[in-house]
Amino acid sequence: MTLKMRFKIWLAHKLPTCKEVTRMASDVMDRRLPLKQRIQMKLHFMTCSLCLRYFQQLQLMREMAHQQAGQIEEMNPSANPSLPSATRERFKRMLNSSAPE
Repeated sequence: MTLKMRFKIWLAHKLPTCKEVTRMASDVMDRRLPLKQRIQMKLHFMTCSLCLRYFQQLQLMREMAHQQAGQIEEMNPSANPSLPSATRERFKRMLNSSAPE
């Protein structure tokens, strides 16, 4: 067994499990992790290509979701509706004039 392989095995025993790293990968999408956890994640990625791939896929899906949301708003301005001020004032007058006293 090579020295590099022994180092990877030793490091893997000192790091969080794949299950813990996938949870951290999901958490990092919502908030900034403490420095210790970020370092543990990066070191784990050095020993586990599957977790690295999972993290990269999460990042890609997040990026695509943000792009898609931006495109929807560009194509459909009514997704974020706001009335012109003249129309708003006209509605206010209509509501005030028909309000029971």
